[in-house]
Amino acid sequence: MKKLFLAAFASFLFAHVGLFASYAPESISQTFLNAQDSNWSVYDEVINFYNDQTFSAKVSNGSDNPTGQGTYQYNLDGNDSASLFYTVQEGDGTNGYTFDYDLVFTSENQGTYTKTANYNGTLDVTYGPFTLSPLLSVEPLKLSASRDLIYLQTPNGPTEIDGAGEIAFELELFDQPNLTDFSLNFDDQNFSLSSGQKPNGFSLEYGYSDQSKPNELFDLESASDSDWSPYINETTFTFSMTVDGTQYSYAHNLPAESELPQPVNVSVNGNYTWKKDTEGYDYVEILKNDSYQFSWDAFTTTDSKDYIVVHLQELVGDDDVQVMPEVVLDAGETSYTVDGSNFEVGKKYSFYVELMNVTEQQNPGGFTHASGSDTSLPLLQTTARMVSVLDIVMIEDYAPSSLVGKTIHIPEEGYD
Repeated sequence: MKKLFLAAFASFLFAHVGLFASYAPESISQTFLNAQDSNWSVYDEVINFYNDQTFSAKVSNGSDNPTGQGTYQYNLDGNDSASLFYTVQEGDGTNGYTFDYDLVFTSENQGTYTKTANYNGTLDVTYGPFTLSPLLSVEPLKLSASRDLIYLQTPNGPTEIDGAGEIAFELELFDQPNLTDFSLNFDDQNFSLSSGQKPNGFSLEYGYSDQSKPNELFDLESASDSDWSPYINETTFTFSMTVDGTQYSYAHNLPAESELPQPVNVSVNGNYTWKKDTEGYDYVEILKNDSYQFSWDAFTTTDSKDYIVVHLQELVGDDDVQVMPEVVLDAGETSYTVDGSNFEVGKKYSFYVELMNVTEQQNPGGFTHASGSDTSLPLLQTTARMVSVLDIVMIEDYAPSSLVGKTIHIPEEGYD
């Protein structure tokens, strides 16, 4: 009789296992909650929860789309229920607001909520569905987009290089997660990047295949002969991906062409001569020296986020090889000194001055800073970049400041 009872009870447990399932997690650290309002179709909120009991929230409501940051408390109330309370300590007009959630989990990563919002004394109760998913790790500035133009320095000032500018989007995912779908949407057009689809006039590299950037998921760039007329004004590019059944998305508001800074003149100290190469491009011939100071016109900006990047490349065949890594300077800088050891006689180099007009910085919902990265820097950045280039050829060695270690040959003609 006892065996029959145990067998029957086991069958009951198997058939009703959902009644005893434990869906509510003990912690929501390093996850994000995505919630909708059952009575407000446009409403969507994404809240990132971090290890240090802080959060960041972004709300889409069809009007002011507020954001906020602060601290949160999460408590497990039962196998399938939990409570969440957070206070906005920094936000767009939302400071001091508090939100109190009752969460009911109907499966491992989703359920329904009832939320009591306290808008500095005004209470509002809403409810709807939610999902809870892990955050994707990204290093700072690796959700990037830019538009640029490139100018070559000539004796008469900077001249635009036809076809050298581009519009570009890149994404690097720190843990290289496997994606089942990755798509792009803009101007009511949808492209499955994971299937090789891309907008007209763009080239696409997809997959973790670049050995120099092993975490790069994709690189989408406009071709040199692209028609940029559809992108003269600001255009929103929305990227969506699916990882382990969870959808993540972020957007870049590509700046209008008018956001590009003005090109600047770039010069180098010392005695040099202007020349033209076989393709008609201007460059300077200059004697090898201990160091070179490159100078440029002031970057006219009042935005504290803007900055300047300088770097040096060597032309090797048809390729540019980085000689000096990129150096980030304050927007107010107008010169930079490069050590002469970076140059060799007979080789051609390009010195780049990039004026970075930062039009967008944020940490999108669903993404978090990779372990050990600088959390003061944003994950996503969009820029309008003006690039000025000075080409240089070293033509002969300089007179050394010391003869120590040198071999000197003195011809014997004219001596008895």
